[in-house]
Amino acid sequence: MKAPRGRTAALILGSIAVVVINVALWMSRDWTYETWLIWKLQSSDIEKRRDAAEELARMRSVRAVPHLLEVIAEAEMPGIEKAISVDELRRLKLDNAEFAFSAIMTIGRKAWPAIVRGLHHRIVLARMYCAIILREMGPPPGSLPALSEAARDPAPLVRQRSIEALFRLGPAAWPVIAQVLDEDELLREFILTRVDADFLASPEAARVLEKLASEDPDMAAEVEKARSRAAERAERNQRR
Repeated sequence: MKAPRGRTAALILGSIAVVVINVALWMSRDWTYETWLIWKLQSSDIEKRRDAAEELARMRSVRAVPHLLEVIAEAEMPGIEKAISVDELRRLKLDNAEFAFSAIMTIGRKAWPAIVRGLHHRIVLARMYCAIILREMGPPPGSLPALSEAARDPAPLVRQRSIEALFRLGPAAWPVIAQVLDEDELLREFILTRVDADFLASPEAARVLEKLASEDPDMAAEVEKARSRAAERAERNQRR
């Protein structure tokens, strides 16, 4: 009686081993394919790079995210570090960065860690796109320190996009936004066009706005315009 039982156990163990090996081979095949696609992102053929990015996005490849950021970084053109408006950005013809950006957006929130690290990328364009991605996805919990630092980036466009991402963090980010409003003259108008009534009513914002209004009559007028716009938006939201 023992022999058949032993053979049965051996058959069961053998079957399990075959399944495990097949799963491992399947996973290895996926990993190899993913690695090949990541390698294709370095191709000199833009269409091959685009196809690889689309396939990596379909696979939701987290491993690909840093490499996609490098594709974005390679698209940088002279002048972006000083650009201060979206119109200037459009003139820089950054189409080659867009397919990598779209791929990261498709990969989704699994890309968060690499994108937050990307706020410290050596290339301005990559930092700016990281801030845009966080603005569009919504920044993850714990990203406040990195975005606070990015809001003081040397490049105005990085600062602007980081401020927009900070607004999505809500009240936790208000002290940082208020401080940038106080310190960064170039970004004041940009911030004031995006504030809402809740931010304006916060103690941090109220102190800064009172200070700025008392120092400059023109700024006092801008503050009042910001309050009016915020009140109108709040009223429209209540009607919905």
